[in-house]
Amino acid sequence: MVGAAVRIVNARAGRRVLLWGLVAGVLSLVLDFVPLFNLLGYDFSFAMGLLAALASVDIGSGVVTAARRTHRRAGVFRLAGEAAAWSSGVLLPPLALSLLNALRVRNCNLANGLGFFLLLPVGTAVYGAGAGVLCQLMFPRRGRALAFALPVLSIVWTLARLYLDPPVFAYDPFGGYFPGPIYDEALRPSTTFFNFRLCNLVWISAGLAVAWAASRPTPEAGPPTLGLDIFRRLRGPAVVAALLVVVSVVLFAEQASFGFHLGRADLTRILDGERRSARVILRYPTAGGPSAAELDLMMEDLDFRYDQLRAFFQAEPEQAITVYQFVNADQKKELVGAGGTLYAKPWTREIFVQGEQFPSRRLRHEMAHVFA
Repeated sequence: MVGAAVRIVNARAGRRVLLWGLVAGVLSLVLDFVPLFNLLGYDFSFAMGLLAALASVDIGSGVVTAARRTHRRAGVFRLAGEAAAWSSGVLLPPLALSLLNALRVRNCNLANGLGFFLLLPVGTAVYGAGAGVLCQLMFPRRGRALAFALPVLSIVWTLARLYLDPPVFAYDPFGGYFPGPIYDEALRPSTTFFNFRLCNLVWISAGLAVAWAASRPTPEAGPPTLGLDIFRRLRGPAVVAALLVVVSVVLFAEQASFGFHLGRADLTRILDGERRSARVILRYPTAGGPSAAELDLMMEDLDFRYDQLRAFFQAEPEQAITVYQFVNADQKKELVGAGGTLYAKPWTREIFVQGEQFPSRRLRHEMAHVFA
């Protein structure tokens, strides 16, 4: 029976499913003895999600390769569905091991843990499986290498945005969700993360629909090949693909509105008020923000703290420091992350605070990061 099961797996997706299943099981066993990762929650799910990113694109590529090797006819969406099922199946042993480990290590909230597991590794597996199928269909010879490159490039791009842009949280189709500073520990699956995964489904469906519209049967049995004469041959699939592509572009363009990622221009539109001195720029919301008298005091206080730090360090930043003041912790958490935590990005000379009133010694602490 085991031999028959292995032959079925090999015929449908290749031995890589078994290999990734073994790797996932070993990683899960190791994490079961690492604090914070030894219970079913965000940390465990995040780690398994990174593994799922690599495993799923490889399995998606393998499903197409296996179909070619066995001369099995299958459409684009069927191949993607099979790849998603195999990729999700690889995650079942880690889930079972983590649940069993709950007998040894008390879990705070199994419902939250299951939610994170579905949104992080399972969500990544579904998206990555479709991406792997697309890579192998488009590039039969180098599809596997391209499939492995996709999650790496996507996560690197997300890290670059995390470094350059104001938010300290990040959403990524392969990396999942990074919540920001460790001080905000009471994590639970959010509606924003759920909506992000829905957008991921639209994006990967658009790519698969384009491949479906561009596919044509091969002379011999096997998966389809892709051509460029989309609109001349298959009007129905081409229309579906075009609609999904348009919706995907709109969703991506509106990512700031959905709370997936804000650029500096998006943030300045929300914090639309500005006060300036020679050394400090203060951004704040005009609606529900501080009064004019409070702003005067804050600017004097910021300049005073600046003078204190300049005297202490015997140096000062070459450019003005920008202070973003939010109405409260909830607004700050929603827009840039780190609700209860003040933070600075010294490399961009920016400080992010909420509800600070005169006098605020915490502002000097954050400003010291920029000076240092």
